[in-house]
Amino acid sequence: MRNAFLRSKLHVLDQLKRRQVHGFLYRALARAHPVLPGTYPSSMLINALMFEPSRQRRQSYLKKAFGDPALALSGTDDTVTLERAALIKPHIAPKERGIIVVSFESQLEKLLKLKRFSALEEKYAIAFMPTWQPFYSKPLLKLAARVSGDFFLLPSSNNDLLLCPELGPHCVGLPFSAASWVPASFAPDTDKKARSIDFLMLANFSTYKRHWKLFEALASIRSNVNVVIAGRPLVNRTLQSLKAEANAFGVLDRLTFEVDPSDNRVAELLQTAKVVCALSQREGAYIAVAEAMMSGARVAMFSDAAIGARDFLNQVTGVLLNQDEPLAPQLMQSLGVESHEAISDWARRNIAAEVSAASLNEKLRTHSLQAGMTWTRDITPFYCKNFRFHQTGAESSLLQTGRISLAKEYGLNLPSMAPAE
Repeated sequence: MRNAFLRSKLHVLDQLKRRQVHGFLYRALARAHPVLPGTYPSSMLINALMFEPSRQRRQSYLKKAFGDPALALSGTDDTVTLERAALIKPHIAPKERGIIVVSFESQLEKLLKLKRFSALEEKYAIAFMPTWQPFYSKPLLKLAARVSGDFFLLPSSNNDLLLCPELGPHCVGLPFSAASWVPASFAPDTDKKARSIDFLMLANFSTYKRHWKLFEALASIRSNVNVVIAGRPLVNRTLQSLKAEANAFGVLDRLTFEVDPSDNRVAELLQTAKVVCALSQREGAYIAVAEAMMSGARVAMFSDAAIGARDFLNQVTGVLLNQDEPLAPQLMQSLGVESHEAISDWARRNIAAEVSAASLNEKLRTHSLQAGMTWTRDITPFYCKNFRFHQTGAESSLLQTGRISLAKEYGLNLPSMAPAE
């Protein structure tokens, strides 16, 4: 009885989310209740923006938000330290600003608390990578309201690029995301590994990852498939949470769980997996998808999923699942991978950090020249590991000097971009 109740609960909640019932509620509240001055950007506004299909209404909400003086208030902190940010180009001259890349809204919020942010922004452009889609958040609205020059937005999906103009004339959207910075060297031994894992799910234990979809499908799949669930607990979602769901579908004894695996273990799992299941309905870029492809694993994802890395799926790299059809036969069909080497080759040629950095540099250079600025020095190629940014080689003396200058002149402390070990 308990298992039947849990299965029904999972289905009902999932249907409500797929139909965005909570989105209708947020939109209704935003439309029904006028917001007093000084209360934007409220959580209600952010959620309404995320689920509002009408461009006109979104612009109305944003107009009210940007009219709030609280958005433009200066910072309060003399110094701030960011862990998920990097200087990728130092300030060169009055018409050639440096570039600081920042990931995570919490990091952007800290940056905006800096007293000397306005002075810093005169010499350094901010390139921000949101963690969700759509990208609306309080820190991002604050950034858009406070800048005097262009800033760059690297959204989680190409769809979000269409929303960038709504943040004002200074917002420049670029077709990159957090999943664009996995280096080609992420899985160097891919072609030498035996593929012993049939289905791998590499994800935190949050409900939005929808592990139960895989558990339900496994109940209709032969028992000799090898399935590994790897990830880390999140808030109140623990290993026991996943085991309870797996037990509700009668497949607990068919699963291997790996809790909080090391970086090396993650790489090994990806290189020995045939198919990586990415079963979320909505999230940000989903970096593990890019890591899977770099490792030669095929990715299975729902065709209607709002996931940034869905843009990477094609006939070579993955399979799009139909959410309204039985999942089990679709997963079994996805196991027919002709060449894992072809997947990793495609990823290295098209989405590796080295490729992305060269493309980003060219787009930044073109934008600067078209805006009447100068461009005499390229950005430093970088990659991301565990949400920390690194160079492929030793940090240049010019970037070291630039980091020291940021700390002395503006109170902004950034980590070194030394290569990850």
